[in-house]
Amino acid sequence: MISDINKAINSLSDKDIKNLMSDNFTINYPDSFSVNGSVQAPIIVKDQNGYYSRFDAAFTTPNNNYVKKSFSKLNDLLNKNHINVNLKSGDILIFRNQKIVHGRKKFTPKYNGFDRYLIRLFGVDSLDNIVSFSKCQPYHSISV
Repeated sequence: MISDINKAINSLSDKDIKNLMSDNFTINYPDSFSVNGSVQAPIIVKDQNGYYSRFDAAFTTPNNNYVKKSFSKLNDLLNKNHINVNLKSGDILIFRNQKIVHGRKKFTPKYNGFDRYLIRLFGVDSLDNIVSFSKCQPYHSISV
């Protein structure tokens, strides 16, 4: 499943967008990361090219009722406007992680050589295009 973050955001009110751009969210590191922890950060950021997000409903906690309502609206829009993608053996899908929200159905690996696996890539044209969410934690960044 994939969903366009800008399409969803364009359906939100200015107030909801402002709430989502606040740093009133606790974002936990996913289980697949080698370290545990969390960061206080906005759900969306914006520049001249539009909105960017690292939206992950499973690992994000809104820190007050105002942002919780906006978070819920965004989540509903992303789920409502998603596209199912069924990859076959040998297929590859590349998308800009900060522009496309993605998810998958839960599965139990069999470890028999036929399980799927994920290779993470991080590519940028120039390191000058890296913008940090926080000066305290510069590794929480986006590429613009």
